[in-house]
Amino acid sequence: MLDETIIAISTPPGYGGLGIVRLSGRKALPIAKKIFRLRRKTWREVEPRAFVLGDIYDDEKKGWIDEAFLAYFPAPRSYTREDVVEISCHGSPVVLEEVVRLEPRLGPGSRIPVSSRSGPIFAGGSISSRLKRSMT
Repeated sequence: MLDETIIAISTPPGYGGLGIVRLSGRKALPIAKKIFRLRRKTWREVEPRAFVLGDIYDDEKKGWIDEAFLAYFPAPRSYTREDVVEISCHGSPVVLEEVVRLEPRLGPGSRIPVSSRSGPIFAGGSISSRLKRSMT
């Protein structure tokens, strides 16, 4: 399980102005490259911990889902000590769920947790000793 790349909605349930979907694991960036199209940069120009503008795109349906910002946090300098990608898009539950649904079609070694609200990324931070003892 610890070798898998997971994807989960990281913002509270409901409607909001912004929503965040996180990918955590060694395949986080390769998966993001398949669903996120950069607007003004190439992937070589993307700097760690800096937001870049782009579009979330579904190749299977040949359709644009939403415009978004992406930030890449390479291991070990991330919350889970794994590669982490954060996609900040519009906070509609429909948009967020659609982004999460894109991921399983992208290949083996990745998964959606049983409940994207169950805290798998939070658990990853705990397992990698990033949380204070009082927080667990």
